Amino acid sequence: MERTWRLDDGERTRTITAVRHPTWQGMTDPCPECGAREFRHVTTTGGRYECVDGVVLRRAEYWDGEGVLFVQCLDCDAVLYKHPAFDLSASTAGDVVVEW
Repeated sequence: MERTWRLDDGERTRTITAVRHPTWQGMTDPCPECGAREFRHVTTTGGRYECVDGVVLRRAEYWDGEGVLFVQCLDCDAVLYKHPAFDLSASTAGDVVVEW
């Protein structure tokens, strides 16, 4: 399944896309396109940070989450999952082109 959105911030128009392969359930499944079991996997993590007596602490019990942004098969390059935020994070880097 693929969904596409157009974003217009007044200066430029961007298109972001979300992808979820309909038969792939997660990292324990082989690639549905070629059967491979090696993936490029991009995630994001978050948490609450605070400084106590000059020491930075990560308070994971408050807000700790890992979110998958992108999964691609390393053998056939099939995109199995892509969160629309992946496009946004790449587009905020200016004119930098990310190539794998």
